[in-house]
Amino acid sequence: MVATAATYALKGAGGRLGVIALNKALFYSDLVALRDFGATITGSRYLALPMGPMIASYERNLVGELEERKWAAQVEVGMGAPLVLLISPTSKLTADQVDLLEEAGGWASNRIATQLSTFSHQNIGWITAQSINMVLALQQLMDADDDHEDDPWLVEPEAAGEFDVVGAAPWE
Repeated sequence: MVATAATYALKGAGGRLGVIALNKALFYSDLVALRDFGATITGSRYLALPMGPMIASYERNLVGELEERKWAAQVEVGMGAPLVLLISPTSKLTADQVDLLEEAGGWASNRIATQLSTFSHQNIGWITAQSINMVLALQQLMDADDDHEDDPWLVEPEAAGEFDVVGAAPWE
C-alpha cells in the first residue's frame, strides 16, 4: 500500500519529490488518517532516524517498490534524491485518502528538508523511540485541544523551524 500512497503524494507534489520529503508526507498523512479515520493509509512502520520519521527499509519498501512497478524512478541516488512519478496513479484508496495524500505531497514539496526535519523532530513519537509508535506519535496532533484548532504541526512556516497555526492540516 505504501507505493500506491506514494504515487498520490508525488502527484500532489507536481510529480517530483525528494525521498526525505516523501517520507514526511506519508508519515503525516498516516497520522492525520489515524486521527480522522482510525487507521493509517500505508500500514507502514516508521523508524526514528536522525532526519526524522522514515519508512522502515525505505530503500526497498518505498523506492524499490515504486521502481519495480515502474510507477516512479529515483533520478539520483540518496535519501534527498528526488523520485519522479512515471504514471498517473490509480487505486482502490478512498477519495478522502487520495485528497489527504495529494495535499500532503503539495505541502512537503513547498518546504526544504531542514524545515520538514525540524518540524518532525517536535513529534514525541520520533523523540522517544527508534521504531515509531504511531499512536504515541499521534499525540503531537492531539495535545493542543479537543477540536484540533491549535495543533502544533498544522501550520505554515514563517521561517525554518518557526510555525503559526493556519488551518485543519499543514497544507491548508
